[in-house]
Amino acid sequence: MVDQDSGAGSVCEVPSYDIRLFGTFTIVAANGEPVTPGARKARALLAYLILTGEPVPREWIAALLWSDRGDEQARASLRQTLYEMRAFVSGECPPMAAFDRTRIWLVAGSVMTDLDRMRLLGTTGEASALVAIVGDQPRDLLIDLDGVDAAFDDWLVVERVRRRDERRRILLAMGERALAGSDAAVALHLGNCLLAIDPIDEAGARLAMTAHHRSGDRDGTRQTFARLEMALRDDIGMAPSEETVAMHRDLMSAPPARPPDKPAAPSSRHSVDDVTGVEAARKFTAPAARRPYLRRATVAVTVAGVIAAAVGLWVWPSSGAEQRMLLVEPLRVAPGDGTAQTLKEGLSTDLARMIVGNDATLTVVDAGDQQSATRTRFAVFGNAQSSNGVLHANIKLVGDHDAILWSNSFSRPIGDVDALREQMAAAVADVTLCALGRHDPGALDLETMRLFLGACEQKHGDWEVSVKLLKQAVTRKPDFAHGWAMLAAATASVADESDDAMAAKLREQAGLYATRALALNRNEPEAYYARAEILPGLVNWHRRMQILAAGHAVDPTNSVVNSTIAGNLALVGRLHEAVDYARSAVQFDPFNPRELAWLVELLADDGQLYASAAVAQQAGQRFPLNRFILRSEFIAAALVGDPRRARALLADELSLGLEMDSAANWNQFIAARIDPAPARLDDAVRSIVASASDPQHGGLGSVVKLGVLQQVAAGYELIARTSLDSHTEVDTDQLFIPTMAAFRADPRFMDLAVRVKLVAIWLESGHWPDFCDRSLSYDCRMAAQKAFAHGG
Repeated sequence: MVDQDSGAGSVCEVPSYDIRLFGTFTIVAANGEPVTPGARKARALLAYLILTGEPVPREWIAALLWSDRGDEQARASLRQTLYEMRAFVSGECPPMAAFDRTRIWLVAGSVMTDLDRMRLLGTTGEASALVAIVGDQPRDLLIDLDGVDAAFDDWLVVERVRRRDERRRILLAMGERALAGSDAAVALHLGNCLLAIDPIDEAGARLAMTAHHRSGDRDGTRQTFARLEMALRDDIGMAPSEETVAMHRDLMSAPPARPPDKPAAPSSRHSVDDVTGVEAARKFTAPAARRPYLRRATVAVTVAGVIAAAVGLWVWPSSGAEQRMLLVEPLRVAPGDGTAQTLKEGLSTDLARMIVGNDATLTVVDAGDQQSATRTRFAVFGNAQSSNGVLHANIKLVGDHDAILWSNSFSRPIGDVDALREQMAAAVADVTLCALGRHDPGALDLETMRLFLGACEQKHGDWEVSVKLLKQAVTRKPDFAHGWAMLAAATASVADESDDAMAAKLREQAGLYATRALALNRNEPEAYYARAEILPGLVNWHRRMQILAAGHAVDPTNSVVNSTIAGNLALVGRLHEAVDYARSAVQFDPFNPRELAWLVELLADDGQLYASAAVAQQAGQRFPLNRFILRSEFIAAALVGDPRRARALLADELSLGLEMDSAANWNQFIAARIDPAPARLDDAVRSIVASASDPQHGGLGSVVKLGVLQQVAAGYELIARTSLDSHTEVDTDQLFIPTMAAFRADPRFMDLAVRVKLVAIWLESGHWPDFCDRSLSYDCRMAAQKAFAHGG
């Protein structure tokens, strides 16, 4: 052991060890002898120290490499591994690592890695030496260390993305310098290396095409473009960017360059020999068009941050920067149109209130502040008119050169002018806060900004459209961390609504996108949401909550994280807490109809029927005929509240998104709730049981209907025939609604709770469902423990 108080370690004049990180992890001593440890845990520990570069607490290492063991056992395993590594932690200059009672660290100056050499060459401009290090077949990071431990695997996936990006930046910069220095052979080799790492790297393809052209190899230029085009189509279903297409067209139409006297470096094959890469790490570049400022005046809403005047990109705010503005122009209305004039007069005020009230980085500038108005880069304008008793309005969000970034149209009866104004302001505020709010995605070109705004608009509606738009956005801007995080969240949400086979594939993709986002920025809460959401079923409840807690710590104001925590708490019967988190979700994103719909349902589930109805009314005004809100209001009324209200909503089953046979089943159920005569109850029970005839599809929904109708015996008979896979989603939250009290009072309830893993969650977490604190005919906790001991 080397004893150091600083943790920095003694510095060797010459590195004692040469390390290979890309490919198989290899250590070579100063005398040229290979000394790589045979034990994979030891190799993983050393690799982690090398890439981390700072002293690491011993408990972190123990948790990273022995996460499946208890604390004491993990610490003992670490001690044993350190003993086995004694050759690397003893002596004066040769030691690679050192440790004390609390920490382990890499001794400064003791190693030189292949990544270190790439960094050095990236600053000295020795491109040919870089080619020798990278080789013909560049491999991914630490390809022999997969499967060491689940926690280490998670770290390794993120580290691979980071180091792959760093290597790519070095290769690309060196390739461009090689072209500038007329060394087309080296530039071609580096371009081919980039394509070997990622066959759809457009910057690498452009480098290789230019190098082929400079070498006089017209066919090589054509083939490189053709391979890129095929790879993009096969991998993500997209075509090359306009910049790449234009370059290919220009190169193929230009006179062929004179071939150099010396042969070009051999081209590497466009493949890699490892399969550990992350699909989400696809890298592209996009052109940036220079744009002047907008010149407008009127009411302005300002966003804290800087719009870079000299660069034609959308640049997000950073803390402590001066302000940038969103200008809101008065609606254009025809003279004498009094109703439209009323709409015009209040829109700016409503929009300012909504934006400023929901993002601490935003402030309002007075309409007469001409100095601020001339610095705006974004503006909102539109028109309104009334005709035939209907008020129509159109809103546009524009950027420089009046380029339209987003637009929408609205219509309401002229008597609903206040509701229309709020609806319009909410829609504009929603996309504006999503795209121009507190996140820091870097710089976006015009087309990427349009794609992102479109995805922001769809994040409350059609998830598949949002996924499609976000894929295009991150393809154009590969370092757009928030774009990757939103893509991960949207993909995970699509998976929730897909069949089992498709859901598994989509969850895998969502996990990769989340990893990519977190590799770029650890503070992306939507990425944590995605990581939690891809772990289905109550069997993963604890792991989901741990991930969501991490996301909540990153940003306590994130609505999707708060809402998902609420959903998970509801699943285990903690409805009071769930309502608190759902309220927070709505508070932080009041323009999200999904969050409002969920709050409507949760309030009813918790017995707060008046509050549920009030939220539903407010949500309906802001989002008229929204299917999420209508469906939640219907479910709340049908299962807990007023069944007559449910019947009125069911009259338009298409708005609720119900299938016809499902609507008929609901009709009989609601009729029995309104009039529980024996004949009606019998009809409803037969219909419910018949609809649940497929045990793989029945779930708990039919059982809940029977319980609400007080048909407890029929409910337990049905549940005995129903398959409940602990890895699939089961709506256990409805087991805890007030109208299921008789069902829960039955002694068989705890056996069901054991079966679906609820009791295991209660016992492990130490938190019990709300109904356990209410007046029951039995001791809830004792019954749960007894049932668990018998069947767990």
